[in-house]
Amino acid sequence: MNDSMKSKLIIEEAKYFTRHYSKDITKIIANLVNDNGLSIMASNDIAGDPHIGVIKMLYIRYTLNGVQDTKLVYEGNRVEIYEKKPATTPQQCTYFTDIIIPSYNNDELTANCFKSIKQHTKEGAYRIIWIDNGSKDMSLPMKQLIGVNRICVHFPTNKGFVGAVNEGLRLSDAPSVCLLNNDTVVTSEWLEKLNKILYANKKLGIVGPLTGYGKDNGMDSHHSLSLHSKLLPADAHNWDFNRLNKELEMRYSGRTYNIDFVAFLCAVMKREVIDKVGLLDINYAMGMWDDCDYNRSAQKAGYDIALAIDTCIYHRGRSTFNVVEKEEGLDVERLLRENKAYLDKKWRRN
Repeated sequence: MNDSMKSKLIIEEAKYFTRHYSKDITKIIANLVNDNGLSIMASNDIAGDPHIGVIKMLYIRYTLNGVQDTKLVYEGNRVEIYEKKPATTPQQCTYFTDIIIPSYNNDELTANCFKSIKQHTKEGAYRIIWIDNGSKDMSLPMKQLIGVNRICVHFPTNKGFVGAVNEGLRLSDAPSVCLLNNDTVVTSEWLEKLNKILYANKKLGIVGPLTGYGKDNGMDSHHSLSLHSKLLPADAHNWDFNRLNKELEMRYSGRTYNIDFVAFLCAVMKREVIDKVGLLDINYAMGMWDDCDYNRSAQKAGYDIALAIDTCIYHRGRSTFNVVEKEEGLDVERLLRENKAYLDKKWRRN
């Protein structure tokens, strides 16, 4: 078998099971193969099954890279079949990074985030680890991931920001890890600059970018250029993000600003930090103040925290929490108060 044949995903057999019968859907599944990979949700829609609510199971037997294997998934779960590219070693790529992106609905925002990563990040220098918390429609973001080195996980229910990030951290094995919100749009050489700053200082453990002028959807953020307005001319608040990013790069290449914590809207950290600190504290559940807690743990472990002032990305802010608040009745303000109280109590003991 030649190399071109080995690289193809071949669906040998696919069956769809309900409580009472099975149905051969090999041709249907084979037609869904794209970019030598397959990513689908096990649901009624696959086979046009009219028995809504009936417990179902999907069995797929396939050949990938000349090796035969099987997948067995249940209703509501996503099956991913593609050639998983391993994390590049530091010798091959000094700053190879796993980009962990949690999401919950907001499919257009997620798709735009993925698109910007592909456009502004060096190919071969990253892998996207997408952890979805039970979104209704994932088709738009999935289109943006065609041809991208990726790991995708779909939870049937919303496990919150902390649950999603922790799953991504468990899957990650890259020397550098970026936690990135799905309501961000990155800019030219964003990741290369953040990693360069991170690894230029042995004591630096976590670094983040600036996020432009104004508040992120009504939130104050120490990442905002509004709080660092002296970095650029007075009329810079009218510039687009590409110009902001380029001007900051020209004026302040490699420079940082010390801050209390890097918000996890975009935070790049060394593998050694994760090895020492571990996963996010699950007591923060849906999120809020979990990033402050993690930064404090990193500082307690001996690492410095910094803001890179040569890099600027767009961040909309609270997009997921707004959806959860609307669709699930989450009281965000109460969550903020409770998690802040937990943070204060925890660090009084420390």
